[in-house]
Amino acid sequence: EIWRSESVRVPERLLWFLVRECCYCPDAATAAGATSPNPGGLLGQSWVAGAYTSKPLQALVYVLRHCEYSTSNLDLTFYRSPDRGVTWSGPIRVNDDALNNGAWQWFEMMSVAPNGRIDVVWNDTRNNLDAPGATLSEVYYAFSTDT
Repeated sequence: EIWRSESVRVPERLLWFLVRECCYCPDAATAAGATSPNPGGLLGQSWVAGAYTSKPLQALVYVLRHCEYSTSNLDLTFYRSPDRGVTWSGPIRVNDDALNNGAWQWFEMMSVAPNGRIDVVWNDTRNNLDAPGATLSEVYYAFSTDT
């Protein structure tokens, strides 16, 4: 769920938030178990970033999070809202390794550059699948200028 403020620009009003369904992954929370690369701690979190456009009342909102596509791994998913969080795209898979290969993409981070480029980094176990538990990670990077 994404919480969006409807009143932050009106100083005399109380700040409140409206819940919008966006990026639900039904089993993502259960995927982090004893076989995860970080069984005693954080795998990652959702990242929310925004960018303004030249069109009035239009602001782009982006969400990056991990999502379980199978019972053996987490993948990174990206969501886009062209209308300040009212509607959302479907999930776009960020990592480009094979589906259901047992790799974990986790501890993701995202930012939006001033020119609109979206940058994403994350930990990834795809090159360590033969090791017991596949818990050693490498840092990966992806970007998009297709906002």
